[in-house]
Amino acid sequence: MLIKTCFAILISLMTTSLSATLVAGPLIKVRIAKALDRVKITGMDMIRELPQVKKNDRYLGRKSLVFNCKAQGSQRGQRSLVVASLSSSTGILSWKKKTYLGDLLLLTSHSGKSCDLVNQLPMESYISSLLAKEMNSKWPTEALKAQAVAARSYAIYKMNTGGVSRKLGREAHYDIENSEKHQVNGTLMDTTKSTWNAAKETTGEVLLKKNGDFVPIFFHSKCGGRTLTPDQVWGNKIEGYKGVECPFCHKHGRPAWQNKMSVAKFRKYLDKALKWKQMDTKLQLEPSLLKKLLIVPNKVADHDFRYYDAGNMITLEKNYLRRVVGRKVTPSHSFKVSREGEEVVFAGLGNGHGVGMCQYGAFDLAHKGWDYKKILAYYFPGYLLKKVY
Repeated sequence: MLIKTCFAILISLMTTSLSATLVAGPLIKVRIAKALDRVKITGMDMIRELPQVKKNDRYLGRKSLVFNCKAQGSQRGQRSLVVASLSSSTGILSWKKKTYLGDLLLLTSHSGKSCDLVNQLPMESYISSLLAKEMNSKWPTEALKAQAVAARSYAIYKMNTGGVSRKLGREAHYDIENSEKHQVNGTLMDTTKSTWNAAKETTGEVLLKKNGDFVPIFFHSKCGGRTLTPDQVWGNKIEGYKGVECPFCHKHGRPAWQNKMSVAKFRKYLDKALKWKQMDTKLQLEPSLLKKLLIVPNKVADHDFRYYDAGNMITLEKNYLRRVVGRKVTPSHSFKVSREGEEVVFAGLGNGHGVGMCQYGAFDLAHKGWDYKKILAYYFPGYLLKKVY
């Protein structure tokens, strides 16, 4: 117990000194877990607030508090409520042997009798832990700083638009998810001196539209030669995005990839993809007759491909196909499709959706001596870099 207590004090002192170097920014609420049946929070000198019953409790020394989420859950479909808010005089709390800076909030899940767990912490602390997960803390400083600006821009966009959940909107009680759906961040123990410095040296800097509006800034692992725009991947146009040539990432990360599947399985995926397209575009598409399949030669850089099925020529955008076959079959949006006998071959370049900043490209450019401002200007020529706090 004494060792754990000393460890908590040591971490507190370290955190205080590091935090003092960062300019105060907004607090961000990050959902770190969902649909929990039971939650155990541990900390030193904790304060527990129960807003629904307007009750506050203070616990001296090291303490663990357990919440039965099944008893706390709301009725399915009701708006989410904050069941409890926990803080510590050290600024540090633990859940499942992971150490978190800031407060932990327990919410009723929108789905029914369970809980969601939210970490509320300063923006720059969030960014510094994110860099170790979304990039690599050992990468060049200028690449980390470019990543910090991109991630902060996306996070602040989410905070300002309340677009974290279509169902809950601004009643979600959190700003962003710790997941691949949004952004992946770490814990206090994932931060390093280099990630703290990258956050500190770009404090408050974001990319904005030329009219000053916030915008979702995207990034991905490896584009494979050219970045894409949101409408090419998800079908929604975002003003300011431009695809750029990227000859910088090809020597890094995963090389060219190839995956195969049977023609019979591919035909099933084609039908699913056509249904997706019909829902998105409201087109009246004739169902495939699935008798003979001939794929017209296409290139990795093409955004769609054509095929003949029972004599009918059909054009399908590759983003619809990737939705249904998944990331394991198509790790990126840059791929071509061909048929070899009774198999269909997917061959491509890159890794990720390909929109926005190519991380391996930023890595290469930083090694070449580019600073983070020049890297961001290259991948986001339609946006302006500005300090907002």
